[in-house]
Amino acid sequence: MNQEKTNAPEIKEQSKFLKWLDNYWYHYKWPTIGVAFILFTLIVTLSQCASETPTDMTVTYAGNFLFSEAEQSGLNQVLSDTCTIDLDGNGDSAVGLATFSIFTEEQLTELYTYIDPETGEEKVDKSSMMSAKQYNTERIKTMQTYIMTGDCAVWLVSPYVYETMFEGKVRIVETVPLKDTALYKSYDAVKGLPDDTILMLTYPTLGAYSNSELHATAVAYFNAAIGREEGQGAA
Repeated sequence: MNQEKTNAPEIKEQSKFLKWLDNYWYHYKWPTIGVAFILFTLIVTLSQCASETPTDMTVTYAGNFLFSEAEQSGLNQVLSDTCTIDLDGNGDSAVGLATFSIFTEEQLTELYTYIDPETGEEKVDKSSMMSAKQYNTERIKTMQTYIMTGDCAVWLVSPYVYETMFEGKVRIVETVPLKDTALYKSYDAVKGLPDDTILMLTYPTLGAYSNSELHATAVAYFNAAIGREEGQGAA
């Protein structure tokens, strides 16, 4: 005699939506994660941009100095303290600091050279070195594009950047060794930069600082940074 099975589990049909979701996730898991990451990055970037303090001008550093967050913040504050220009009329004089880490091949080799603990010999981490060279090339291209925008007229640059990206290519008004400036002598945050750093004033042919009135504010800032008093001559 057959007995009725009272303990048999109840079978429920999975909803069409759950079936679709399961199938979608199986086929498009990684593209979905990639899109979500990009959207998240955009949201964070846009929110940071929206919260940034408006600046009256930008000074750009381009060279082989690697800033810590504290060092970059300290230098940015010093540059703002030097500024007496209130272009946007908000009552504050603020300077933005843009940075481009750009190295010579010799400097990159030095960065990625280590002592082999087994042999005591110097070796180069070739894999990391190759990635660093590729990134360095990309930064150089980005820097070259940025120069052409004319959005900056006051620069802090290494000799390598000066010789390869500015000399003979850009209208240079004046250069001064940073260590000879009032800015360097007055602030410890500036003394952390390499001794061969150059403070430079340019006059772009295109962009914001090709405007003579706006460029005059860059001239005034440059003169204040080097310690040139009003009436002593202008760059």
